[in-house]
Amino acid sequence: MRYWGWSAAVVLGMMCAPAHAGSFLINATERGWIQTGGSGNGTSSINNYLDGWRGDLNTESRDFFIFAVPALDGPVISATLILDTATFGSPDASETYQVTSLPGGFTFADLGTGTLFGSRAYTSADSGNSASISLNAAGIAAIASNTNFGVGGRITTLSDTNGVNEWLFAFSTSTNLTQLQINTSSTVPEPATVGLMLAGLAGIVAMRHRRVASK
Repeated sequence: MRYWGWSAAVVLGMMCAPAHAGSFLINATERGWIQTGGSGNGTSSINNYLDGWRGDLNTESRDFFIFAVPALDGPVISATLILDTATFGSPDASETYQVTSLPGGFTFADLGTGTLFGSRAYTSADSGNSASISLNAAGIAAIASNTNFGVGGRITTLSDTNGVNEWLFAFSTSTNLTQLQINTSSTVPEPATVGLMLAGLAGIVAMRHRRVASK
């Protein structure tokens, strides 16, 4: 009985061992902006991705990002959108930017107005730096169910004042990074763990046979 209990404990411990985790950092395959009137700058992976109120034109720009998600090694446990801020410009101390679901075909009205995936308050301190937006459960589910993951973004705190800029990501260029970080947790035990589990099970069987033979 002593050997049985010890072997069972070994196998149980192996089954409860931490699973292998993976991390993926993916660059946007498409990005850009669309203005109120419908004009945009295309879908290149190196586009400017200005978002907010353009005081020089008295029109709003909203942006979008699309990522090609590779085959993942397990369930997605967290995801983060990482965007170079480039330039923050606003008379307000902060502006709130949100990202939402993106339909297959989209217009200005579809950007930043779908299912909420995450949001962040930006300030002038973010200019020239990268900023992260943690995606919520809805965003994580969308990543897991699609080979292409897209988000549309908009600033929700605009005043729309004539001649006054309220924008994010202004003057962004091809050198600015727009990335999606995905973290996964594998539900499949690693090969070494599987081998140990099988060895433990074999030990249990052998001990039981010995007990039976000695009776």
